[in-house]
Amino acid sequence: MPAELMARKTGIEIVPAVFTDHHAVIHRITVPNLQVRIRRVRWKMDTLLMQDESLKGKIRTSWAK
Repeated sequence: MPAELMARKTGIEIVPAVFTDHHAVIHRITVPNLQVRIRRVRWKMDTLLMQDESLKGKIRTSWAK
């Protein structure tokens, strides 16, 4: 990791991810440019994905465990 990013690091966290055996890595850094707009936007899954039978099967199997 570049030294500039290391100097701006405010935290790091590893959390379990849903429906996978992987983990998500959250890396928090400060942003020096105050002109960056921060919006709180809620993520929403594309509902068209639920028409994929393979994906639905994987979700059912994972949920059953």
